[in-house]
Amino acid sequence: MENSQRNSFIPRSPIKGTVKPRGVRRVYILTYVSYILFFGTLLATSGVFVYSITLDNQLSSEKARLSAERELFNQADLERVKELESRLKTSQNILDRHVSVHSILNALETTTLRPVQIDGFEYVKDSNNSLDLTLTARTQNFNDALFQREIFFSNGILNGAQVSEIKFEESDVSDASATTYEEVQFTLTKKLTVNEIPYTVDSDVESDIEPEPGITEFINE
Repeated sequence: MENSQRNSFIPRSPIKGTVKPRGVRRVYILTYVSYILFFGTLLATSGVFVYSITLDNQLSSEKARLSAERELFNQADLERVKELESRLKTSQNILDRHVSVHSILNALETTTLRPVQIDGFEYVKDSNNSLDLTLTARTQNFNDALFQREIFFSNGILNGAQVSEIKFEESDVSDASATTYEEVQFTLTKKLTVNEIPYTVDSDVESDIEPEPGITEFINE
């Protein structure tokens, strides 16, 4: 009996348990991209929502301010402003239809040569406020008349005028010892529109027309 007890199977070493290996967790790049897109969309939606609320508040504030300004600016003031605007437009239309005769006189003053004598200056205004200008002049020789025509044509206002009725006359001097000389008479005509001689505030105060270059010395001789 004692031998049977000694030969019984008793494991002398400890029994080792089975250890399961840990699972490996895999995270894919597509998952990260999906998270980023999701949170980005969420933030963008929140930003747009906040911005729309801000715009609505600003719009409400501007409407309230405009309403307050309308209450301060009553209808009577508005009618006075409209009447003033109508008067200003009427005055501007009248000024736009006016012409400056003074600018014609300034053009003649700065372009008429000393040997040339102006005998007549006439103008007729038509229904469009244009001026039909007629100018008669005389000089002692034909060369002066030709040069005067070129000077007139070089001026911005008198450019394009028509020279007509050229006459040659001999002028006698009462003194028997004096010789006779030939006189040339001519007529200058032109139709001047409102755009060519517009009325300006300072047109009757001072002239803004300068003598043509190259003829100043000849004119002042």
